[in-house]
Amino acid sequence: MSELRRPRRANFALPMEQAAQAGEDISPLVFRIELPDRPSVLVDLADAKCPLLARELAETIRSMARVGRRIASPGTVQSYVQVARNLDAFFAARVKDAAAWTAGQITPEDLSDFETWLYETMPTPRTGYAMLTQAVAALRDIRDARPESLSPALHDRLMFVGLRPRPHFGNQVDAYPPQIAAALREACRSHIREAARRLTTEADASVAAGEDPLTAGWGQWENVLWYLDRHGPISRRELMSHRTREPGRGPRRWDGRHTDLHHAVFPAPEDMTALFSGLRNRSQRGRL
Repeated sequence: MSELRRPRRANFALPMEQAAQAGEDISPLVFRIELPDRPSVLVDLADAKCPLLARELAETIRSMARVGRRIASPGTVQSYVQVARNLDAFFAARVKDAAAWTAGQITPEDLSDFETWLYETMPTPRTGYAMLTQAVAALRDIRDARPESLSPALHDRLMFVGLRPRPHFGNQVDAYPPQIAAALREACRSHIREAARRLTTEADASVAAGEDPLTAGWGQWENVLWYLDRHGPISRRELMSHRTREPGRGPRRWDGRHTDLHHAVFPAPEDMTALFSGLRNRSQRGRL
């Protein structure tokens, strides 16, 4: 009676993996990236038209996927794989000998042309900019790992992402419907006018009617405003300390209104909010 054996899974080494196992210094174009606590991701650049460039980019992707580095999710791996494919497609159509093309032959002009190509071929400017950012990051990683492999001119070009201004992503949407936004702008205008009146006309009249509270007493609202106008803010504790020293002098109609006292001569937070909102919408609303 023959012995039953458990079937074993066959492992077929890919050609590039066989070459690496044989001792050749060559990076595979097809491999899996293992991520901590995440599913592994297949990287497949076997159909690259510029295989030497693709191998450099593949090695860079593997390097950036190490623990603690830039690539930490399956989606990011796929994004960099797509960047590698875009670089391969761009240079395959541009150079004569694509099979011998490497990252060391890339010039600053090539990278600028690749930027233009991305904006012309990607679905949106946002996608093009994201691809450009990752392409520059990959080339920077090659530069940091093997500085001599890139041209000195490209080193300087990699100090920034692109020549064009960063595109505005998508259409900006107002936070409120037009009628509500118009009502808010009108409320800001009204508040600013009221604050200006309070801090100028009313404040000037009150301060002019006051006297130095150190001699005339702290019981009068106008005297306290006179002091604030000349000496700046005063703490509640200090104000109450002055009041308790002269219990019978003047009305107490401002007791407990420490904040109101200061806002009679100084802007309130609501005033600054209205002013800031008004300045942001100045181009839309014109003069106050």
